[in-house]
Amino acid sequence: MGRPVEVAGHPFKVLAWLANELIAQGRFLRAGDVVTTGVVTPFVYLEPGQTARADFGVPGRIGVAFTA
Repeated sequence: MGRPVEVAGHPFKVLAWLANELIAQGRFLRAGDVVTTGVVTPFVYLEPGQTARADFGVPGRIGVAFTA
């Protein structure tokens, strides 16, 4: 399994590339845009009071509870 620092040397380099590529196209990132530099699951938006659990098999499981 790769590590985030292996993405173009550092995840922020990918973010800088994206920002520069958008500018070259006359576009740009806006406040509130969500950018990931690598994810293994789809986005899940949760509200306070909800919980989430993920099972990644051999690497293990994780759970989190969101509070207000």
